[in-house]
Amino acid sequence: MSQNNPFNNPLEIGLRLLSILNEAFPKKVTLQSLIYIDYIIIHSGDFDDNTLSIHAPVPYRESEIFIKRNLIKDSMDFLLYKNLADISYDAEGITYTATEDSTPFLEKLSEEYTRELLMRVKWFFKKYESIDEIILKNIFS
Repeated sequence: MSQNNPFNNPLEIGLRLLSILNEAFPKKVTLQSLIYIDYIIIHSGDFDDNTLSIHAPVPYRESEIFIKRNLIKDSMDFLLYKNLADISYDAEGITYTATEDSTPFLEKLSEEYTRELLMRVKWFFKKYESIDEIILKNIFS
């Protein structure tokens, strides 16, 4: 991955994941659910004709779900290192939540991409109201 790529680098993906976790709080979210939600958010136009995607509709984008796992894991590690996310190991498996620092951090960001991102995250939770991995998997089936 190029160091100059502004899209799908650990910082940009981390911002998206943090936005998801912050909106889902206090619910715990699995890594696979984060992968699904991230895809739906950046390609929201594929899921709702009245919503524009925040990333360009590139061909073969469906494969992103399968190839981004390591990038998303690296981005989660970055958020954990910066104390913007917590990890839990319990009966639900490995799950992630936002920390108390998440909201103040996101509130300090004001660029247009972040505003659009936060709107798409709110759109997702209003439209789907679920972070259940099985339900999310069925959306892609």
